[in-house]
Amino acid sequence: MRRLRTGPGPKPSRRRRDVRSKDGSASRGRSSPPRSPTRFWPQHSPFTCGPAALGNVLQRIARYRPRDVTAEEIQLWRESTALVCPGSHPLGLALAAVRRGSSAVVEISGPRPWLWRHILSEHAGLGALRIYRAAEERLRQECTERGILIRSYREGRSRAGSNAGLLLVDARNLGAPHSDPHWVGLVSRGRHLQVFDPLRRSSYRSGRTLEDWKKRAGFQASKVWIALLPPRG
Repeated sequence: MRRLRTGPGPKPSRRRRDVRSKDGSASRGRSSPPRSPTRFWPQHSPFTCGPAALGNVLQRIARYRPRDVTAEEIQLWRESTALVCPGSHPLGLALAAVRRGSSAVVEISGPRPWLWRHILSEHAGLGALRIYRAAEERLRQECTERGILIRSYREGRSRAGSNAGLLLVDARNLGAPHSDPHWVGLVSRGRHLQVFDPLRRSSYRSGRTLEDWKKRAGFQASKVWIALLPPRG
């Protein structure tokens, strides 16, 4: 019969297990929440090309990987829309990117800062335009509060020093049957330019440079480039 120990003595120590995360890193005693793997974001509605393009670029430059891509696409759209126009406003997209850890600079052509003729012809005329301008002004104020620069559009190399961002194009120029404003994500790495077109099911490499894309892009005389930079540190 084994003799029982009585009286004070050291408590038996418990061995703590290292819990390995999916990427192989160890955490002492507790596991890290799983992170969704990198995946392409196609747009799930006719008006969420901006959120899908933004999600694709943030995955590459900021390791931004939400668990539920579809739910996040809708949330990004809610943050970036200007009410009467179902698509995403460039200032709204820049704000959404900054809220998720990126830095953003908006380069936009004037004198019409965002497709006013398109709104007049497609979305109920002058009444809708007044609402749109009010929403746009609020977005502009928020950009000022968060330090987001809004510059005059310049073709060629971005003055923001960014090799990644969102570009406004005409969807017909990318093979769509109709002419519509459309956002694509672009990430330049060395000699290769990766294109994230939400109308597709995967990204592809382009033989054209980022500067060449910017020269040929635009919709109804409006040109917009949202330069995105990875978080510092």
